[in-house]
Amino acid sequence: MRIVCMECREATNSTLKENGEAIRIVNFTYKYPGAKEPALKNINLVVHEGEVLAIMGPNGAGKTTLCYAITGLLLHFFGGEYYGDIYVKGKSVFNTRLEELITDIGIVFQEYENQIIGSTVKDDVSFGPLNLGLSRDEVEVRVREALKAVNLLGFEHREVHTLSGGEKQRLAIAGVLAVKPKIIVLDEPFSQLDHKGRLEVISILEKLKRIGHTIILTEHRSEEVCKLADRVIVLYKGRVVLNGSTREVFSKINLLKRYGVKPLQVTELALNIACRVGAPIERLPIDTDEVVDFIIKLVNNGILKFASRKLKPHYTHYPKTERSTIIEVQNLHYTYPNGVKALNGVNLKVYEGEFLAIIGQNGSGKTTLIKHFNGLLKPTHGVVKVFGIDTRKCTVAQLSRIVGLVFQNPDYQLFTKSVRDEIVFSLKNMDLPRSEIESRVSKVLELTELKGYENVHPLLLSKSERQKLALASIIAMDPKIIVVDEPTTGQDYKGTLHILELLKKLNQQGKTIIIVTHDLNIVLKYAHRVVILHQGRIVLDGPPRDVFSKVSMLEKLALIPPQVVLVSYKLSRLLRKNNTSLTLEEVLNTLLDYRV
Repeated sequence: MRIVCMECREATNSTLKENGEAIRIVNFTYKYPGAKEPALKNINLVVHEGEVLAIMGPNGAGKTTLCYAITGLLLHFFGGEYYGDIYVKGKSVFNTRLEELITDIGIVFQEYENQIIGSTVKDDVSFGPLNLGLSRDEVEVRVREALKAVNLLGFEHREVHTLSGGEKQRLAIAGVLAVKPKIIVLDEPFSQLDHKGRLEVISILEKLKRIGHTIILTEHRSEEVCKLADRVIVLYKGRVVLNGSTREVFSKINLLKRYGVKPLQVTELALNIACRVGAPIERLPIDTDEVVDFIIKLVNNGILKFASRKLKPHYTHYPKTERSTIIEVQNLHYTYPNGVKALNGVNLKVYEGEFLAIIGQNGSGKTTLIKHFNGLLKPTHGVVKVFGIDTRKCTVAQLSRIVGLVFQNPDYQLFTKSVRDEIVFSLKNMDLPRSEIESRVSKVLELTELKGYENVHPLLLSKSERQKLALASIIAMDPKIIVVDEPTTGQDYKGTLHILELLKKLNQQGKTIIIVTHDLNIVLKYAHRVVILHQGRIVLDGPPRDVFSKVSMLEKLALIPPQVVLVSYKLSRLLRKNNTSLTLEEVLNTLLDYRV
């Protein structure tokens, strides 16, 4: 239902064209059906042709809702009440049919696999142009152009299920490009990609920008936003609270933290140094080269100098001989039924009480490896033992009481009709007394911030909430080992910190924690040990300081360390030092002495 606003009609088609505006949003407020509060409140925004705009903010801020509104999907599919108007290329999205809008604006959903409908790459990309009633020859041309733009030429006859996550993401983009909209909206395009996949998508978006496309994306990853965006807006509780150039917005560190957006490490580092030494800083750095230049100038001017003291370990190290081995992997090989060899001679010991991170590119074998820990997969060759028991001789049900596994996609393990039922289900199978079940349910709801959601259907939760629910159902079973595949999936800055702090607390209580992740920042902050898989083999294994000091090797493996590590590495090479800092605090307090 629309509440009419006559002043919104003043944004005419001619005005938009004169100003080079792709989108104009005028006094827009929207409330979902049945909701008490609007999801978006008095949004006023202009997006210019050829601009790359990033929309940031915590989960629930209204980012996806705004994307749906801009593309015309909101009212067509969800209904609800709205005030104001949105113009795309001069057309009101609320007075224009979707089939007319799709040639002006297209969207790639966060769950991009949901919009892939063809069995092969060519079939999927052809779908849009065919529905426009184009000739077969024109469809062929468009498919080829779209696949070329996303570097998928030659994949035409590949079955979609054989593609990697990054390739599927690019396929979803190609499906949109084939309809030839000039505006492309992407909701969380990097959330499920490794570093290599993110670079591929960034490269494609940069190419689209060069040829005149307008790009709007929502994103939690600050580093990726800085590489790509011309301008950033921050949404908080449905309102635009920050709007400016990328540098302007990321210079507002305290405001970013207040609104749940992760600041850039390099910007925080420069500001901390400047404040400590009283050095003037004309503009805050937003990449590693800029902050290195800033520090080198201070060193050359005698304001800063490097200390000679050595860095301390960033976690308490317990000798392996004092801990018992609880998982032992011996010469593990695994080949999938379709002939794909995923693991090629893995040897690994996991020790009681460890916080272990497993990293590597998509397709390196990470998920395949952890599925052996609870018996979901059995070795093609080799042995996996959990507490000395050969997993080939145990059922998944037996092992799941010892090893709890949270999948990357929580929807794969959620199947009941309420949050409470989801947690209770596994506990009932453990034949626990009713009082114990109630106690555990209450405890994990509190731990995972799901209290108050007991009667909500899991499918009505956000992705981050579904991830928390999957974790809650595992924690409730009280396994000795908790394995989480991509714990940051769907999480914003604060949500990521909450989940990792929870896992840290469980680790301190004696649980062994194993995570698979692409987020190297959380590896540095939380893991005792990191293992890198590449092409089904372990290529590096050790404490994060040892592993992440090998920057050149990491780059060859398409793993780029966090900004502070790169800054430390570059400074060490320039000034011929041999220390590698892992955190902002280490650079400030251990590497650098300063004089006022």
